[in-house]
Amino acid sequence: MAAKEWIASRGPDGQVLELIERRDLDNGVPGEFGPPGLLDVSEVGVAVPDVLAAAEKLRTAGAPPYANEPAPGFAAVGDLHGLLILVSAGRPWRPTTDRIAQQAPVVIHAQGVKPTALTASQILQPRCDSSG
Repeated sequence: MAAKEWIASRGPDGQVLELIERRDLDNGVPGEFGPPGLLDVSEVGVAVPDVLAAAEKLRTAGAPPYANEPAPGFAAVGDLHGLLILVSAGRPWRPTTDRIAQQAPVVIHAQGVKPTALTASQILQPRCDSSG
C-alpha cells in the first residue's frame, strides 16, 4: 500500500471517522484541498461477530481480501476503490484506544458484488449506476 495522509475524528455514533488521501489512485484534484476533493468513501469499518466467516461470505459475493489474508480479528476486503474493514466487535478502532467497535446496522452498496448479509442488519448490495 502506498503512503497516505489521514485525519481522524469522533463520529456522531461515537465511532471513528477518517479522511484518507490515497496516493496510489490516479485521481488527484488540482489546487487546494476542499469539499470538491472528497471523491469517494474509501473504507467502511464493520464490526462483526466472526471476521473470518464474514470475509468468506464477502469473497463468495465477489469482494476478495485486500493485501493480506483475513485474520480472526481483522480483514480488509475489496480494492483501493472501496474497502470493507472487518473487525471483531469489542476491540478498539485504531488508531484510538477508547473507540470500541460495535455492531451496528449498515447497508453498503458496492460495484461488482452479489447481495450478501453479514448479519441480519449488515448487508452488502450491488450498486446500480445511473445508466441502468
